[in-house]
Amino acid sequence: MSDSAAKLGLMPPLTGLVGIYGAEISRAGQIACKEVNDAGGVLGRPLELVIEDDGSLPESAVVAANRLVHEHRCTAIIGNLLSNSRIAVAYRVAEPKRIPYLNFSFYEGSILSRYFFHFAALPNQQIDRMVPYMRARFGPRMFFAGNNYEWPRGSIDAAKRALVAAGGEVVGEEYQPIGVSADAIEAVLARVEAAAPDVFVPYFAGDDQLHLLTRFTERGLKARMAVVMGHYDEVMASRLPAAVREDLFSCNTYFMSVDTPENRGYLARLAAWPGVDGIWPQGNGILTNFGEGCYLCVKAFAAAANRAGSLDAEALVDTLAEVEVSGPQGSVRMDPATHHARVNTYLARCLRDGAFEIVEAFGANEPVLPERYRHLRISTRTTLEEEVRLQSRMLEQMVEAVFLINAEDAAIIYANPGAERMFGYNRGELIGKPEAVLALEASPMPGTVAREGHCQGEIRSVKKDGSLFWCSVSASIFTHPVYGEVWLSVRNDITELKELQTRLAETSAYTRSLIEASLDPLVAIDAEGRITDVNEATIRATGVSRERLIGTDFADYFTEPEKAREGYRRVFEMGFVTDYPLTICHREGGQTDVLYNASVYRDEQGAVAGVFAAARDVTERKLAGEALRQANEQLTETLEKLRVSQAQIIQSEKLAALGTLAAGVAHELNNPLMGVMNYVGFARRHVQDPELQYPLDRADQELKRIRDLLKNMLTFARPSVEGLTVIDLGAVLARTVDLLAPEFRARQITFTEELPESLPRVSGQAGQLQQVFLNLLLNARDAVQGREEKRVSLRAYVTDGAVAVEVRDTGEGIPEAIQGRIFDPFFTTKPPGQGTGLGLSIVQSIITELGGTIGVASAPGEGATFTVTLPQAPPVT
Repeated sequence: MSDSAAKLGLMPPLTGLVGIYGAEISRAGQIACKEVNDAGGVLGRPLELVIEDDGSLPESAVVAANRLVHEHRCTAIIGNLLSNSRIAVAYRVAEPKRIPYLNFSFYEGSILSRYFFHFAALPNQQIDRMVPYMRARFGPRMFFAGNNYEWPRGSIDAAKRALVAAGGEVVGEEYQPIGVSADAIEAVLARVEAAAPDVFVPYFAGDDQLHLLTRFTERGLKARMAVVMGHYDEVMASRLPAAVREDLFSCNTYFMSVDTPENRGYLARLAAWPGVDGIWPQGNGILTNFGEGCYLCVKAFAAAANRAGSLDAEALVDTLAEVEVSGPQGSVRMDPATHHARVNTYLARCLRDGAFEIVEAFGANEPVLPERYRHLRISTRTTLEEEVRLQSRMLEQMVEAVFLINAEDAAIIYANPGAERMFGYNRGELIGKPEAVLALEASPMPGTVAREGHCQGEIRSVKKDGSLFWCSVSASIFTHPVYGEVWLSVRNDITELKELQTRLAETSAYTRSLIEASLDPLVAIDAEGRITDVNEATIRATGVSRERLIGTDFADYFTEPEKAREGYRRVFEMGFVTDYPLTICHREGGQTDVLYNASVYRDEQGAVAGVFAAARDVTERKLAGEALRQANEQLTETLEKLRVSQAQIIQSEKLAALGTLAAGVAHELNNPLMGVMNYVGFARRHVQDPELQYPLDRADQELKRIRDLLKNMLTFARPSVEGLTVIDLGAVLARTVDLLAPEFRARQITFTEELPESLPRVSGQAGQLQQVFLNLLLNARDAVQGREEKRVSLRAYVTDGAVAVEVRDTGEGIPEAIQGRIFDPFFTTKPPGQGTGLGLSIVQSIITELGGTIGVASAPGEGATFTVTLPQAPPVT
């Protein structure tokens, strides 16, 4: 896209807790962008949608927002799915930088700002309709549970108010941290079961919700109570088995079964979009309320800019306040007073196939700010009390540590409960303390923030009891009406991540070099399905950095995550899978079809600890297979012609053509072969299961045989005669005998040699001549196997100005009928898989290029004698 484009930033969660929505949100934004450009663009300029992963965390979301504003020069930004990320971006980027910020996700209603515009549902539009309906249909008793941050708490607060107003009863309320453990989920469900509500209302995010719903169904609770949510959709249903997703209720602004002309048109465009193989539930084309909200944001930005006649931020804000657009849900209109839109809401029931049946259409609903947040507005305030009140209400449920620090004396003037828990202090105990008590060594934050206005980094931190841990630190500056310059500092405990990084750093250089040497993606996955290590090829295939990949759900990087998880389960059941087909998603929209080979690995106690997997690009494999098939056809045809007359073919140009073909095939197959050998070699060194060692050893043997075949094909194709020197043939024969003597002794073969003390010198290359006599002696070794008399002899002598070398064996001999063919390329009398048929051809090619001859004498039952003659080298003058 040219520099003249109008740039709009989008922050979908491509990784992290809610990374399951990243792809469909991005695609919806891209479809809307294409529609805008097809209609003439923005102010006659093309619209460019710039996408940055928000990582499902506040800190990574702020980084993404700053990158969109500063590096990409975006006029406005769209995001974020999680409330803690949305709050951070609103306070730390949009408001201080005066950047229009459009939101696509339903939320609790806690942000009021001139620069914030909300195009999804508030609780009154979603929850206030949902709760009375469920109370009337299923009963008055409800149990609420969710993650411990602002969106679940704010949403549940609104739901409880609606329930009480409808004459219902709250029989339970439960909160758990993000990333809730399996044991904690079981404890929550045990309390739900004991309370016996009519309706269960869970407000967990992403994977936490999937785990909870699965266990809820497995415990048999679905038959005893109804379940309703404000965030259950097609993507979530696609991640659940049919028995789990069926009969769950949800209320939101959009479902794919909504019957509007705009929705039918969008789904038609979605079906034709690259990478989409059909519309859900028959295909992978999915649109949720998040994607539909993103679509609305893009269309609203374009409409506002065209109406304003300018990309100036203040002009855009004025027109966005009154914008009205149509999307798949229907018409959506912004409320100028609150900057929250009038939206349409629907109640739906999930069917067994994953589609949603619309139960009730509630129509268009005006936004009403929840009582919990009506006093909040990002604006100039006059007292510290109001500032702390605002921050505490907004941030008290965040698991991250949040501090406000006086820039003049570096004293802490506010610490949220997350900070007090993280650092081990009692309520209010941190107020007034210097920021330095939080860190082991002097913090670089003051200097960096003073120079640049913000900073990020990692610092070794100190709890009240003196224990040490690692924190990531992000700080920015804003002006407070009483204290002047104040720092907002957000910290995350990254001790586990640092320990993991330390363990990775301690990995041996040899092991790491093996992993990185592979051109194919290699991934280590723990027993929970989280990525613990990747190589550079994986980073290239996904477009995601190692730091962001590690610790995330491996299935999030495939177009069919549930299929990826099914393959993962098979590995645990069977110990391995081979050639398992999947499609990797690249963060920029590309896809790569691969075949995965994976096996389990074990810990020191022998228990299965996780899975090691390697991917092969199917395109490369298909091309290599096709090249091999064509090569085999050409080789077969050529060999058929070779059999007509050996004498004629050896003198013809067809033999040269065969050599060229052999060289081409060898080169085409060499690179994929090396990749497979790297993987098998790594697996043999690290897989401890004895049952897997045998197939790995067999695979290693077969791969080496193929490698030797390719090497022989190259030698056969190009027996170089460059760099000839005068060679001491006696020394070459002596070295060859030394190499094979142990082999003959081990096989109980009687070996004799008759070599003169000196032999005339010959012209050649020592390495090639050694290969000639190694091939002949190894053939003799194989010929005497199984014979009662196992004898091999080597003899050299001078005859008629030449040097002759004989290799004799006591094998079964070579039938006279085939003696004329044994030097033909690819002809062999050995069983399949035990010979390439190129050894004697290579020998003959080398000897012929050096001006010599090779012949064979044999009779049935009397063994065979191969005689090589080489001209003596001219005397040195």
